[in-house]
Amino acid sequence: NPSTSKPSVGCNATSEVVEHTNETNALQSLLRDVPMLEHLVESQLNALAAKLTTQEVEAEAAIITQGETGDGRFFLAEGTAAAVVDTVGVVKNYFLGDYFGEVALLRDQPRSASVLAGSKGCRCWVLDQEQAAAEEEAALELTMLPPQCMSSSS
Repeated sequence: NPSTSKPSVGCNATSEVVEHTNETNALQSLLRDVPMLEHLVESQLNALAAKLTTQEVEAEAAIITQGETGDGRFFLAEGTAAAVVDTVGVVKNYFLGDYFGEVALLRDQPRSASVLAGSKGCRCWVLDQEQAAAEEEAALELTMLPPQCMSSSS
């Protein structure tokens, strides 16, 4: 009887909230494991996670291109990708949780390799250059503890 059926909107909304929560938890877990971010405290990691955008990439499409200016850092959220150097070929494969794109930002030089999505495409979390610089500055500040906070080894 069509008049007694209930719309499924509530179920879909709940499903979306659970999916978003699971994705947020996965992202925060991934960020905790990134060596360059290991000095960030929980609140900084949460702030960083909130600044990331998502990029869907079609199968075998370029995520970054060798020789271009670095404009962001990428964290692989789903699928696979491969770093390819023009004269060499594949130099590294990336999987869930891996990150790339930081070398060009840290060294302020063009991209040293292209990174291509895998055969089924991929999804990346992206941190643009300005946000990456702000987070690195925050991490650096945490490592500059006053002398009284440092333990003596004598």
